[in-house]
Amino acid sequence: MAAGKQITELEHPSVQQAAFSPDGKQLISVGYDGSLRLWDFRTGTFQEIRKADKSSIFELSFVNSNLLAVGISDDPHYRNVLELWNIKDKTQVQISSPRQSGEYYKEGIAFTPLNNYTAFQYWSVDTGKDLALIQNEQLNDLSVKQNLLITLSYYENSSLINFHELDTGKLIYTIVKHNLAVAQLSLDGKKLILWNQAGNIEIWV
Repeated sequence: MAAGKQITELEHPSVQQAAFSPDGKQLISVGYDGSLRLWDFRTGTFQEIRKADKSSIFELSFVNSNLLAVGISDDPHYRNVLELWNIKDKTQVQISSPRQSGEYYKEGIAFTPLNNYTAFQYWSVDTGKDLALIQNEQLNDLSVKQNLLITLSYYENSSLINFHELDTGKLIYTIVKHNLAVAQLSLDGKKLILWNQAGNIEIWV
């Protein structure tokens, strides 16, 4: 395997997480103080999108290349505010409350667990439009890329990886694995990366 090459080094004190924009040209970093920084890879400089206010950011998701969804809470077990930010203009577009406690966000989509996490509904953060309802499926983790939704369900002796059409929620197919730890799609949505509890990595195409 060829050695990786470091492109640049960016500094954000007490950084909590970071996310690339859908086109891969921008990077947003999140500080534990509630600040958001938009980075320019070429110069290593940043623009401050959201000023520090000591709030806690637990979810960060691009709706598109210019719109950012931010889940904020003072309690790590309850996300009580959803903010939408236009990163081009550095302005807050919308602020609202989630439909239910335990809601979280991926790729500009809000996922609301139902019936003690045995079903879930998901909807567009940008438009508020309901997309689909998936029932009789335990939700432990999920990944979204392009028009594909992958859900991960942990059971006592096995794990189920279900592939759904994102727009309709229709189940396409299922993979059964044992001792699975994480399932995640690659950035281009063309590969599935699996980590098991023994530390082995599988790549599916």
